[in-house]
Amino acid sequence: MIYNIEPQFDSRLAVKQYIVEKQFTRVLDVGGSYGNWTKGYSTHFLDINPNLDSPLKVFIGDINDEYGWEEVMQDVIANGKFDFAIASHVLEDIRNPVYVLKKLPQIAKEGYIIGPNKHFELSYVENVVERDDINPPLCGVIRSYRGFCHHRWIMSIQDMETTPVYCLFPKLPMILCISDWEWVNRNSELGELSFWWKDSIKFKVINNDFIGPSPKFIFDLYRSELLRGI
Repeated sequence: MIYNIEPQFDSRLAVKQYIVEKQFTRVLDVGGSYGNWTKGYSTHFLDINPNLDSPLKVFIGDINDEYGWEEVMQDVIANGKFDFAIASHVLEDIRNPVYVLKKLPQIAKEGYIIGPNKHFELSYVENVVERDDINPPLCGVIRSYRGFCHHRWIMSIQDMETTPVYCLFPKLPMILCISDWEWVNRNSELGELSFWWKDSIKFKVINNDFIGPSPKFIFDLYRSELLRGI
């Protein structure tokens, strides 16, 4: 298993090589898109807005709830679990990543998750918005948020020495107010957060998904927990 943000290691290449070496015949891309890096290695594709011109077997569904997985589950009942499942830059975007993390081991024997690391997600990103003559305020440079504006979650991996845990932090507005994260570095050489799993996925939502009981508690919790792991 490899859990890394190392710049010299291309985990996507490792995934491709692994799929070829294992001669997997059933590989599911969950939430990907046409032209994704898994093209040529995935055999099936699940998304709410799929590219219907894709040569892959396409399942159409919202991965946030059970109804979106119905076609996939029917396929698994008929043909057995997928050999491998890939979720690439998906979990941080959606409203219910916990459901997907529970579902993946039900439909695949093993798999791979990749997304932005916490360093990227906690750094201020310079965003240039072109002038809009209809809405004049929408112009200039915006520096008012950290990471990517469309992301809902910050991801990390903890307890790598024992049983690695995939950790999810709701991307709360209050992270803008924490100024003592000197370790945050949006260096372009930093890699992405890679998580390989087999048979099951151990994960947690910080503080059991309870935002409380007080602002100070949450501030301190985020500071301490985001310093852990990678």
